[in-house]
Order: sequence, then structure tokens, then C-alpha cells
Amino acid sequence: MRGMNIRERVENGILVLEVEGRLDHEGAEIFRQEASRLIAAGHRCLLVDFGGTTFLASMGIRALIL
Repeated sequence: MRGMNIRERVENGILVLEVEGRLDHEGAEIFRQEASRLIAAGHRCLLVDFGGTTFLASMGIRALIL
């Protein structure tokens, strides 16, 4: 798999983001935009599932904390 996909599901009232593929410099921007969109839409509890993540770059980690 090349690139990254994010799937959403709700589990026990918590929005779960399943990250599949590479969370690299390109994926980090996609993730940041998606998380920002969800927060702006009112979601306050997000859980990120990295079970399908094959690579995590420093930019991906940065996207998680900003």
C-alpha cells in the first residue's frame, strides 16, 4: 500500500480514526486537516488506531501533537 487512508467509526461514543498506510510528510498534512475538520465539527474525543499504519515519520508525530 502506498499513501495513507483514514477511516472513521464511532465506538462507545468515541470517534475512532483508523490510520492505514504511511503517516509520512504527505500523510501528516492529510491527517492534520482531517483532525482539524472533525474538531471544528464539534468532536472532542478522538482515538487514533495505528493498527494499520506501516510507517510513522517525525512529521506524522508532529501532526498528532499540534
